[in-house]
Amino acid sequence: MWRRCFHLAWLTVALPGWALAAGCAPAPFAQAPLSPGTTTWTAFEHRGETRTFALHLPGVGPSGVGPTGVGPTKAGTAVPLVVVLHGAGSSGRGMESATGWSKVADREGFAVVYPDGLGGLLGLGRAWNHGDCCGYSTLFGIDDVAMVDALILTLSTRVEIDPRRRYLVGYSNGGTLAHGLASRSSDLFAAAAIYAASAPATGSLEAPVMVDAPPNPGLSVMLVMSEQDPRIPYYGSEGRIVSPSQRQLAQFYAGAAGCRRHPYVERVFDGAIDRRRFSGCDEGLDVEQLTLWGWDHTWPSRDAIRSCRAPGEQLYGFDAASEMWTFFSDKRR
Repeated sequence: MWRRCFHLAWLTVALPGWALAAGCAPAPFAQAPLSPGTTTWTAFEHRGETRTFALHLPGVGPSGVGPTGVGPTKAGTAVPLVVVLHGAGSSGRGMESATGWSKVADREGFAVVYPDGLGGLLGLGRAWNHGDCCGYSTLFGIDDVAMVDALILTLSTRVEIDPRRRYLVGYSNGGTLAHGLASRSSDLFAAAAIYAASAPATGSLEAPVMVDAPPNPGLSVMLVMSEQDPRIPYYGSEGRIVSPSQRQLAQFYAGAAGCRRHPYVERVFDGAIDRRRFSGCDEGLDVEQLTLWGWDHTWPSRDAIRSCRAPGEQLYGFDAASEMWTFFSDKRR
């Protein structure tokens, strides 16, 4: 029988960003030293704001494969890129620690960038401006979609990134921004994976009208969420805006990808996850929706789950970053 855990997720994720904000300013990206197998905290200028981010480059294995220009590589080797967006009150470095994405990157050979949302003193109020949230970026009308677009271009000045293999990940408030990027910048990404987030809509919960337009060109999307999430209603909600249910969001992306309306449903991970897969999508596109049972809002990393579960209990062995990378790995723009 699984044990309910008490997660101080906002502490484990937010504090690294506060410490960085209180320390020395990061080096501009053009001068920052980059090395395979390491994470560098650096910055670039965008629309009058200094935007900080953590960049992890994959380690160089025995074959010598790594990011061109930053260490021993095969000539002309380009690496995939995963953009990972933190939740409200969090930071890029905290997101790296909480999710395990850099460990997957070293194992599979891709780069990961963890941008920081803007915040006030010591990073307080750090969040992304999209949907019905919050913080500094919303107060000052920051265009975070445009910032992520510019960040990708900035990275390509020093790291050889495969333009056909760029992927997007969002968590909570960062997932809401990922929905916006899927709408406005789908041409930049081959696929997106979103955990514990909804997207803004109008109308009613019975018939929501999405604020964000469908991805054009179409996009492969994986939605992941716990049915028992205490912060983002899995079945949707109505308030100042409408938050569609996870199944409504999946239908929205399936329709944009040309998939058949009714998905195939299977129960995996010994009954801990329901996987809904849509078939008949446009060539090269996939849409999936994963429902986690017996979890909460915390990012479901392998370490977080094993701190609460014993072998054989629900979700033991699941790792969201690894599952998302499996979804990404065969996708090309």
